[in-house]
Amino acid sequence: MYWNRETNAISISAGDMKIMRQCNISMERLMQKPANPQLPPLWSILSYAMLRSDGDAAVGIWRNFRLYQKLFENPNQFYFGKEICKTDGSVRELNVPMSRLRCEQEFVFENILSKLPVDSHAYAYRKGISMQDCARPHVGKKVLIRLDIQDFFGSVTENMVYNRLLEDTGYPRKLCRFLAKLCCYQHHLPQGAVTSPMLSNIVFRPLDEKLAEFAGFCGMAYTRYSDDLYFSGDEIDVTSFISCVKLVLGNSGFRLNGKKTRVRMPQHRQAVLGLTVNEKLQVSRTYRRNLLQEIYYLEKFGKNCLGAQKEGNYLRYVQRLLGKVNYAIASGAEDPKLKAAAEMLKKRIFLIEREFY
Repeated sequence: MYWNRETNAISISAGDMKIMRQCNISMERLMQKPANPQLPPLWSILSYAMLRSDGDAAVGIWRNFRLYQKLFENPNQFYFGKEICKTDGSVRELNVPMSRLRCEQEFVFENILSKLPVDSHAYAYRKGISMQDCARPHVGKKVLIRLDIQDFFGSVTENMVYNRLLEDTGYPRKLCRFLAKLCCYQHHLPQGAVTSPMLSNIVFRPLDEKLAEFAGFCGMAYTRYSDDLYFSGDEIDVTSFISCVKLVLGNSGFRLNGKKTRVRMPQHRQAVLGLTVNEKLQVSRTYRRNLLQEIYYLEKFGKNCLGAQKEGNYLRYVQRLLGKVNYAIASGAEDPKLKAAAEMLKKRIFLIEREFY
């Protein structure tokens, strides 16, 4: 079965027709359109197998269908564990899907999840949305509250995913359950699956709407970046406000990490995702100072500077420095030294590439 994404039209192969006759599938059922016209026309796991077989013979469709049934019955066997070191020295354990499951998750992400609605107050994992966009609503406020959701991905259960897919896609129950299992490990969102970030935004959408409404009622601005919740305003009873947010989250199966709760007044450095928002949006003084120091050593020692030696690749190091400079400028830094550094780094990258090639 071929699906034209632009017109949402499908064409049937000989293999599809054979399967339809064997399973007594009517053409009317095949042509039934989903509630969302952007979504692929699916009504069962078998139709998913037909679509993913991309015009294969009937034997290929049946082979894929058996694989998907196996995934449906026990998706956990298609993962392997991997450990990565966090910046604080601790270890984060990832559950990484094997290549075939990852391929299916990429298809689901691109063709289904990316078409589903996400609340405008969620800023992570969205194309064209930056950390600066998340921080901007909190500039110049008297009170900034940062809350952290404990074990964010692990708190999103398979049933939450299933219920949200059922409501947002309009697909049949068994198909939504299959898609939920395809994206979950041990009944929760795995850290390591390409679908987990987008699904966290999709599942959290009703809560984003509730929190934004509650914050607006209290005269507060609200944004969320993954598991970090930011609220800012001028006059607020902080203790009562946090208690209410905690109650809203708890009723939906999420918990706050009390150790990471931060409340900042104007006399403190107010930061959202590392960006200072006290009076205007900008990177911190420490960030600018360290960046200018790196640029100074680069100009003085060239490829022999410590940063380039640690990077192991001179061109990549200079490109990374340019990225950091552009990030600082985009975040509101008006330091003329950074603008001059950006031009210097661009010229250096040009000369390095010309020498290399």
